[in-house]
Amino acid sequence: MNFERLYKKGTHMPNNPDYLKNLKMIEKGSSKGAGNNKGPQLMTTLKKLLNKQITRVNPLDKNDLSSLEIAHLLNLTLIAKALEGDTRALAMIYDRIEGKVTQNINVNSDQASIDEIKKQMMENLESENEDEDNGK
Repeated sequence: MNFERLYKKGTHMPNNPDYLKNLKMIEKGSSKGAGNNKGPQLMTTLKKLLNKQITRVNPLDKNDLSSLEIAHLLNLTLIAKALEGDTRALAMIYDRIEGKVTQNINVNSDQASIDEIKKQMMENLESENEDEDNGK
């Protein structure tokens, strides 16, 4: 296939006159070009880290030094903040337990005013057309 006829130079192909020499075909069955696999994905790494055990003071009981999973420790910390009066922490807890509160949006609330604007625009256009017809 003649690539030079398909693409204009400088639009789709690089401005390098040897661009066809630089192209390399990947052989079928080759592992090259198999995607952008640079290692474990973020979620996999986070899940592994959250399951690790660490020894810390229990946020709900300051006298208790215990070995906890990081995920469990984070949940206890969130609960402790909510108990101290942190409303954002409390909202996060309720959002996770009961789901976020849905907000209804009334789309038709301004419909009458939109219709009035359309009517006014049509009247203005009609009066402009009449003025042009009378001016000729």
